Amino acid sequence: MVKIDDIKKTLEDIDNVLNKRRGLGGSPLAYITRDVLTLPEHTPGEVDQGFGMPSREAELVRRTRHDGSACRQDNRVVWAIILVRHVAYGGLAWAWVSSFGRHENGNEAYHTLRTHYFGDSFTTRVVTKADATIEKLYWDGRAKNYSLETFFEQLNKAYTDLDENGTDLDENGEPIPEAKKVRHLLQSIRDPRLEAAKNSDTHRENFEASMSHLAHTLDMIKTTTVSTRNMSTTQTYGGQGQGRGRGCRSGRGNARGGRFGRGGRGRGRGGRRASAFDPNDPGKSYSPKDWRTLSIEEQAMCRAARAENPGGGGARPRAVATLGTVPEAGAPAPASSGGPGIGRDRNQNG
Repeated sequence: MVKIDDIKKTLEDIDNVLNKRRGLGGSPLAYITRDVLTLPEHTPGEVDQGFGMPSREAELVRRTRHDGSACRQDNRVVWAIILVRHVAYGGLAWAWVSSFGRHENGNEAYHTLRTHYFGDSFTTRVVTKADATIEKLYWDGRAKNYSLETFFEQLNKAYTDLDENGTDLDENGEPIPEAKKVRHLLQSIRDPRLEAAKNSDTHRENFEASMSHLAHTLDMIKTTTVSTRNMSTTQTYGGQGQGRGRGCRSGRGNARGGRFGRGGRGRGRGGRRASAFDPNDPGKSYSPKDWRTLSIEEQAMCRAARAENPGGGGARPRAVATLGTVPEAGAPAPASSGGPGIGRDRNQNG
């Protein structure tokens, strides 16, 4: 164990191993570290727990004798478990158990660790830290590496530490009610996006349900925001900004490149003009400048409309200029079959 915060978990791990591992006589090794050594029938104040209680495993732990060669061997195994698997040489805990190494006394080493690290001084440190966490902790959604879930975990752990150390009490010595935890939770949430959720929270008496309500609301807000951004990106073809790259459209100024560019610092304002497309007359004529404002889909609609109605809209047929000289007033009109100005009647020519 290197950090004091790891001690609690370390001792819990030792307990789990001792409950699963069997000694020479078949009993769980946890019998070595039990607090009361005398048998139940020889222990004053021992109360019968009722029919079928305790379980067989608990009964083995409670009744296996602490004498004989099997017990001494099991005691050495417990020492090895504590030393090899959980306590490193030179660590914080080694100073408290090193004196038991000569006789490999696992029982004494185990109880020394629990007495030192779960005594009044250790409990006071845990409680003080938990109180400070509850008092100072808040969440405003600004830090990218500090999620709402992390905030919930830290706050819930602080209340759990108080409960496990028997100090989860209010100023009147009563257990902290769920409503008070919920009020403090809502006061600690400072993200404006969750104001409506805080006001509409119906789980005023359930701390866990209130946290779930806030988390679900934030997920819905994030999902809606992402959908809105995607829609905006689909409908927008350009924008002002600063970037580096080449683009077909550029002007003077800093811009994110135009339509076919890779974005960039171009010469010009890369923002796109509003589309000049007229849905009421899709086949109308557009100037080159207006044509460039049309999207690919709008250009396709325009071509299709012109193909269906070649003479309608703005696609007017070009007038062919008449060759030759316009005849003067009173002069005979040109013949329809001949070239302009050539087909006069031979009789007129004399």
